[in-house]
Amino acid sequence: MAKQLFPILGTDVPSMLGRGHERDRALQVLCRERPGHLSIVGPALSGKTVLMRHLADHFGAGDEPFTAVVLWDIRHQTPESDEDFFAQLCDRMAEAFGAVDRQAYEEHIDLLSQHDPNDLREVMQDVAGDVCILVLLDGFDRAVSSGRLTRNLWDGLRELASLPSVRFVTSTRNTLRELIRTAESAASDFWNIFDPNPIRLGPFSEADQALIAESAGMRLGTGALSELANWSGGFPPLFLGILNEAITSEVAEIDNEAVNRLAEGSMEALDGVLNEIWDDCPEGARGLLVTLIGEGPKRDTGRLERRLLIERGLAQERSGEVRASCRLMCLHRENLEQDVGSLRRLFGVPADYEANARS
Repeated sequence: MAKQLFPILGTDVPSMLGRGHERDRALQVLCRERPGHLSIVGPALSGKTVLMRHLADHFGAGDEPFTAVVLWDIRHQTPESDEDFFAQLCDRMAEAFGAVDRQAYEEHIDLLSQHDPNDLREVMQDVAGDVCILVLLDGFDRAVSSGRLTRNLWDGLRELASLPSVRFVTSTRNTLRELIRTAESAASDFWNIFDPNPIRLGPFSEADQALIAESAGMRLGTGALSELANWSGGFPPLFLGILNEAITSEVAEIDNEAVNRLAEGSMEALDGVLNEIWDDCPEGARGLLVTLIGEGPKRDTGRLERRLLIERGLAQERSGEVRASCRLMCLHRENLEQDVGSLRRLFGVPADYEANARS
């Protein structure tokens, strides 16, 4: 039987691979005697949606301590106002009650159909002690940073969060505090409900990388795992992309030389992923990476820029030095620079443009 490729991009959310530490941390917070509210933070393509879907599946059968789960992908249905947010939340809570027992909660469902935040609070107060709904807000940064939602909304969510019948988990690319757009919104107590240590998603750990490679039936020679990490930075879509190249090429055993061939062979398929990772990097982090690629390791770097690169697998810090750590990105940037140089040569001045534009 042919081995299955690891899904990287697409409409379906893949099953979670590795991330045992992050999963256990989430369950620790959510399965307390009084569950906490939790935030998950990570750059684009780090697997936030995968972890959120895993939590939805884990608690979706009504397992303790949650009676039902609401999974709301805010990236694709971003509320335009406070009223729109509460209307969508009420509809999803009504669906959750219907999944538990539509007949028993018929009056609550009818009340939620009015889309009034006061009715929502009244319903959740009424079921406290009998029901606890886990609300997973995926892509929550779209709502926070849009500037369309006000402190009234955040304070309303804070009141809901104080009830034992609701627990919130958010996933965002930056911490919630970093996303707040206005001083008025920042003054809300909503931001203080979350566990002070967010779950941060970045590169796969060494243990995760070994586990995933073994799950694909790969036999790894000495140093192969280190070489895979050197090429991919351990960042999920890049690491999985190289493994996909091995599966496509029907390579059963991987040594150092094989990793080099497979990584170079995966460049074209991963071009879009590499572009998205680069575009997701703030300008200051991009500048630091270009410096690291061109000049080598550096000691004196900005703390924020350094963190932004490390969490994307693009840099590592060792013995006080920061160095580029993803050969795929280094080659990708080198190819882009060559393309830009070619464009400059062809179209840089009017005479060159006139000579080359038609062809």
